[in-house]
Amino acid sequence: MPETGEVTVVGLAFLGLFMTLLAFLGFVDRRTRRN
Repeated sequence: MPETGEVTVVGLAFLGLFMTLLAFLGFVDRRTRRN
């Protein structure tokens, strides 16, 4: 069983990576589909 601290750090790192990916995809989507 991993400790609570490890789970929290991994969760925050995964959340940060996911948010960065969403922001990057939104940025690319705005650039490629501009009218």
